[in-house]
Amino acid sequence: VPDGGCRALPVVPGFGKCDFPIWHPNGKSVYFVSDGGIPENPTRGLFKLLVDPNTGAVKSSILPLYSKYGQHMVGPKLVADGKRLMYLVKQSNGRVWIQRDGADPIQLVGGTSPALSPDGRTLFFQGITADRIGIYRIPTEGNGSPVQISDVVPLGNRLTRSGLSVSPDGHQLTTF
Repeated sequence: VPDGGCRALPVVPGFGKCDFPIWHPNGKSVYFVSDGGIPENPTRGLFKLLVDPNTGAVKSSILPLYSKYGQHMVGPKLVADGKRLMYLVKQSNGRVWIQRDGADPIQLVGGTSPALSPDGRTLFFQGITADRIGIYRIPTEGNGSPVQISDVVPLGNRLTRSGLSVSPDGHQLTTF
């Protein structure tokens, strides 16, 4: 829907359950999660659609980016520079993966509620170790170990349901 308003039109009709749409910063593509229109599909993969940045008109067929049988992708996010795509694989404890355009995805860490710093260099997430539940950070380059930055004991010693949100300056986190 253009910001000036108009009748909304579906851009992926008949492609099944689609959600988590995000725009690339250049305005030329939209990323989203879908079951690919396959009934009872246990897989939710990542897809990309090329669009005209001025009109929003679809310019391509749906392009599959990543799908692995039985995995359920959620919450794709583009890193600030738009060259890396991060998403959560919904499993029993969750797995956070990061993918650079054109490269194979790599698993960064086990956890839930991934949130990126504004510069895209740090990933914050909720995690559970053998004896602690907390909020952690790790570099998105995959060259470090998670560092716990907070316990969630004040939150009832459980993972929060709302996820994490990073302030625009990257110095504060919010969760409910």
